[in-house]
Amino acid sequence: MAFSAVRRPFVRLLFHNRMPYLGGASRIFRARARRAPRRVAFPIAFLRRLRLNVFGGARRLGGLMRRRYQYALEDGDSFRKHLQALLLRQRTITLFGEIDQKSSREFTEKMLVLAGESEEPIRVLVNSPGGHVESGDTIFDVIRFVKPRILMVGTGWVASAGALIYCAPPKKDRFALPNTRFMLHQPSGGVGGSAADAKIEAREILKTRERLNKTFAKQTGQTLERITQDSDRNFWMSPSEAVKYGLAGKVIRSMNDLP
Repeated sequence: MAFSAVRRPFVRLLFHNRMPYLGGASRIFRARARRAPRRVAFPIAFLRRLRLNVFGGARRLGGLMRRRYQYALEDGDSFRKHLQALLLRQRTITLFGEIDQKSSREFTEKMLVLAGESEEPIRVLVNSPGGHVESGDTIFDVIRFVKPRILMVGTGWVASAGALIYCAPPKKDRFALPNTRFMLHQPSGGVGGSAADAKIEAREILKTRERLNKTFAKQTGQTLERITQDSDRNFWMSPSEAVKYGLAGKVIRSMNDLP
């Protein structure tokens, strides 16, 4: 009984009072026993968290790109303005579609902005079936008005007022992509109102035709009689034919072909 009374306090003292030679070993053993399962489970949990983070980040990135793409589709005007700003940084202007007052105003504004920044060359890409004659005259005059060199590139089809705009720079600065089609014809317009007004409009159309024929004759090197005869009906030309005719200067296939 005496031994038991002494032994129990000794054991309690040995393990619970943290004696260095046995209590320390006990704590180490218990700590290792607790850490053993974690040492096996830790890589699995880590890989699971890593997988969730990677794929979760990819999903978040994909969602962000989809939202931006959707924003670009829904807000087409802002996206188009952004593209136009990038083109202006590269001193490039595109003129696509019908020529009217709006397109001539936008073209004039861009041309004046680029001409005010520097005298470096400006590239203009034209793809137009024509349109309003006076709007085409505005663009023609502005191209010849500014100081920078204008490198004109025809693509798609360049017809009517589009052909007038195309031939504004000197011949050496007029280029055509391989599949471009050119067309010259006489101006046309609706005549309405009284007989006196119809007569005035018809006379003005003839004056416009004569003026345009003189312009094409000067810019192509053809005679006025040849231009008048060819433009009496729709006169189509391929790029090589346009070069021979004097409307285009050179057929190019790459941006590297531009000066």
